[in-house]
Amino acid sequence: CHPCRMSNNRLRDCAGAIIFNEEGKILIGRRSTNKKIEVGKWQPPQGGIKVDDQEPPAEAVFREVHEEVGIPREELVLVKQLDEPIIYGRRDECPPDKTHNGQIVYFFILFWKVNPDLARCRLDMDPTAPPEFDQLQWGTFDIITGNEGMQEKVAMYKTVAEKAQPIIHKYLAEHIKKQ
Repeated sequence: CHPCRMSNNRLRDCAGAIIFNEEGKILIGRRSTNKKIEVGKWQPPQGGIKVDDQEPPAEAVFREVHEEVGIPREELVLVKQLDEPIIYGRRDECPPDKTHNGQIVYFFILFWKVNPDLARCRLDMDPTAPPEFDQLQWGTFDIITGNEGMQEKVAMYKTVAEKAQPIIHKYLAEHIKKQ
């Protein structure tokens, strides 16, 4: 965590993955009962950057994707990192029992190029933590920006959708042959 320069908020540095397939659908996971809040809500893979280890966001996103859904780095194409990180916060001030009250998220748009079958995913790749998700699906941005998405992150996901959708459409038009 690091203090936000604009206030006394403490933001956690995170990397987020928008993984898409040939149909333009995005990979989202349903938050498991291991989570403290918003159990059963859908979100893309994302997680903390190891700031103390000076982990670059681009390394963190591949680590998080592997830990949370089991997709190896070599099966993914890094299409683009969004130009600016996106900040979201939960409260005006960080409560004393929490280490952060929001996140600064570096989002990466990734194409799953090798057999993007959800049956190949593993939700238990990180032996040090319980699974983040209990189910995966190919979905649309409408799911994570609506009532089924994490309500505290809906505004952030709307911004991500606005920026990512043209990138995804362009990639598919340029690299995937029409059937």
